[in-house]
Amino acid sequence: MPLYLDLHEVDSDTFSIEDAYEAHFKDFTIQKKHGVTYPIYWMSIDAKMSFCLMEGP
Repeated sequence: MPLYLDLHEVDSDTFSIEDAYEAHFKDFTIQKKHGVTYPIYWMSIDAKMSFCLMEGP
């Protein structure tokens, strides 16, 4: 299956690693419903960016 990179700009000064973990966990809970998998994510607090690698149709 193809790989996709989901990119998010975070518009908050209080965004944390814990916030990213919680959002990624929500992705895990619905990934099968949409036929995708989220194997990993990265984030940069300084750049206010998060990146999710997805595999799907």
